[in-house]
Amino acid sequence: MAVLLWPFDAGPAPEAARPLPLAGLVVVIDPGHGGIDSGAIASGVQEKGINLAVSLAAAQEIRGLGGRVVLTRTADQARVPLGQQRYLRDRRQRAAMVAESGAQLFVAIHANYVGSAAPSGPLVLWNASANPGGRALAQAIRTALARELGTRVALSRQSIAVLSWSGVPAALVEVGFLSNPGERAMLQNAAYQVRLGVAISTGVRAYWSARRAEETFWRGLAWAP
Repeated sequence: MAVLLWPFDAGPAPEAARPLPLAGLVVVIDPGHGGIDSGAIASGVQEKGINLAVSLAAAQEIRGLGGRVVLTRTADQARVPLGQQRYLRDRRQRAAMVAESGAQLFVAIHANYVGSAAPSGPLVLWNASANPGGRALAQAIRTALARELGTRVALSRQSIAVLSWSGVPAALVEVGFLSNPGERAMLQNAAYQVRLGVAISTGVRAYWSARRAEETFWRGLAWAP
C-alpha cells in the first residue's frame, strides 16, 4: 500500500545570527588608582572606589555587546607596590596591558577634584600626541554621556602620558567632581554609576561602528575596478 507523505512546513529557515556590534573589539578599561593609591578624597569619599564601580559597569555593558574587556584592576588593589617611582611604574604597567592583550582601545576612568565646590559635570580628555583616533573616541564618549545625563560634558586636549603610552586610540573620562557636594552624592549612587558605565560603553560602540564603517568604505575604494 502506497503511503502519501505530506510535506511538513517547518516555516522559514532561521536567519543566521548577526554578530554583536562589538564583536572583535578588545578594549582595556583602566579604573584609576586603587589599593594604597586612593586618588582624590572628599569628605571621606575615595575616588578609587567610584572609578572601579563605573569601570565594572562599562565592562559589563561592552561584554554584553560582544566586546572583550581587559580591566587593569578588578578590585581595590595597586598595580605595583610601594617603591621608587611607583606612580610612574603604575601608569606604565597599565598602558602595557594594551600590547599584552592586543587591545584596539584604551579608556581610563577617574573622578575629578578641584579646590572649589562649584565645578560639576563629566570631562573627557584626549592627548594630541597620542594615537590620532583618541580625539574621535573622546568625542563619541562625550556625546553619549551628554545624551544619557542630559548635562553639559566638557572635552579637553591634555598631555596625559598614559594615553600616549597605550599606543591605541585612548581617552580619559573624569566622571564628575568629588569636590562638588551634589555630584559627590550622585557618584556614590549605584544606579548613577551604572548610567555612567552604560554611557561610556555607548560612546565606545559609536566610535567602533564609525571606525569599521570607514574601514569598509576605504576597502571598497581599494577593490573598486
